[in-house]
Amino acid sequence: MTKTYLFDFLEYSRCSTTYDASTKPREDSVQSFGESGVVCLSPKYISFSGSRNNLVSSLKHLWNNALLKLQFAMGRFAVKESIVFMQYPQYSLKPENFEFVTKYFKQRGNKVIFFVHDLNALRYKEKSYGDSLLFQLADMCILHSQKMVEECKKYGYEGPAIVLEFFDYLSDYEIPCQTDLRKVKLIFAGNLNKSIFLADFCKEDIFDEMFQMYLYGGSCDFVLSHHIIYKGRFSPSSINEIEGNWGLVWDGESVNTCNGIMGEYQMINAPFKFSLYLAANRPVIVWSKSAMAEYVRKYHLGICVDSLKDIPVTVAALTNDELLTIVTSVKEVSKQVRTGVKLKNAICNAIELCVNG
Repeated sequence: MTKTYLFDFLEYSRCSTTYDASTKPREDSVQSFGESGVVCLSPKYISFSGSRNNLVSSLKHLWNNALLKLQFAMGRFAVKESIVFMQYPQYSLKPENFEFVTKYFKQRGNKVIFFVHDLNALRYKEKSYGDSLLFQLADMCILHSQKMVEECKKYGYEGPAIVLEFFDYLSDYEIPCQTDLRKVKLIFAGNLNKSIFLADFCKEDIFDEMFQMYLYGGSCDFVLSHHIIYKGRFSPSSINEIEGNWGLVWDGESVNTCNGIMGEYQMINAPFKFSLYLAANRPVIVWSKSAMAEYVRKYHLGICVDSLKDIPVTVAALTNDELLTIVTSVKEVSKQVRTGVKLKNAICNAIELCVNG
């Protein structure tokens, strides 16, 4: 039986004690790898958390570089003819160390599989050195969507790929279903000031008097309307605190479409807020041209719209049977993302493809 490993620095702070969800996808992934029987190989290193001084950070990088090479030289990670998973990007590894680690495993007959969280080459349309190494060295990748697979091929990736579809969001909470979906109460969670479209959305008068929108995240600099309520931040582990009945996945500068660098990235990316809403047992509203639209339609998880202005008429057009289907489907998928089913399936499929070809 082929042995499987996860090489990971485990540098993620515990999300349950903060309001920052940025490390939760990686932390959840480590847990799912472990529950799938994958053994974690974790180097010793000095944490970079809290280091804002450039000199201190440079010294830590030099020390960690030497410490990493020493651990490999001492045979701490001398696995052979196995499968080694790595999460990408590896923020604790500079590109030259990323190359060293990957080649070390490959030279010993291991298959290296990358679970990709983000690709700057696809987001910013410019290939970084790290992304180039990924496309060159990976034996296989776990990617968000089929559209991401197609884009990676344009940038030179020629290996096989497993499609995740969307991220898990591990949680112990089982939140009741939303029963009255016709009265739209939108949820939007994330970096509010980065979400430029929100400023214009606050000015739009496209909903009736029953409409409400709840914003979750850091402070916002734009003027809110009486329909739109800023709720502050919540711990990523406390999804039971979320108010609202439809989760909105949108990015860019416009209410009419997802545009700009961040908006267009929606066409290939699986935003983590998509999984947050599903874990909280909320149906989702996504851009019709986004990668997630395929799965919203496939699994009946909500609605797809060309413009945010289309939300009222699209919700109003849903039949009672369609609404019931959405509620039932979201409840089932919510259980899956809360227990790590998506990544566990991807891990299993990747191992099977690696072993059997």
